[in-house]
Order: sequence, then structure tokens, then C-alpha cells
Amino acid sequence: MKFFIPATDSKNYEATHAELITRSSAATGWKVSSRQIYSVNCVYEGLVTVATVGKKFGYDGVVHAILEADEGTILFTEKRGILSGEPIHLGKGGMIKDFDD
Repeated sequence: MKFFIPATDSKNYEATHAELITRSSAATGWKVSSRQIYSVNCVYEGLVTVATVGKKFGYDGVVHAILEADEGTILFTEKRGILSGEPIHLGKGGMIKDFDD
């Protein structure tokens, strides 16, 4: 799968990704990598699940971006971090799949 961010013009994918990294780092104080992540296996609300960019994640809406930080994974969905609220902070250790180059 080629890198994309839902509801974003393809010309702005990189800039939007960079802005989310900057926002996350400023809000958490964590070092956030520029890795372009497609999906992550995780435990969320007691359930083992997979968060995938472009797909719905429970009641939080479509996943827009998944970021990797020193302290864990940061998940941006429509309702958590994009349109309102804070992104979801997942723990470390989930299996991560990157977008294809």
C-alpha cells in the first residue's frame, strides 16, 4: 500500500504527516519518528485489534495516521486527534506494518 492520509490531498500527505509529528511531540514531549506506518496490532479497551490507516477503528472513526514514539504508538482518528480531542496513546510492543516505499 502506498502512503496516504485519508481526506487529505495527495500533494499534502508529507506536510500533514510532518504537522502531526510536530503536534504529537509538542503535546507529549516524546520523540516521534517520521516512520510512515500503515497498521499496528494493539490492545485497545481490553480487546486485541488492528488499527489500519483508512479503516474504521471502533467508535473513534477512520484512522488517519499512526505514529511511533519513544513511549508508544500514537493513533489519530476522526474523533480522536483530527476533528476533536486528543489522539489515542497506545502502549509499546504492537506489531507495526509500514506503508510500501
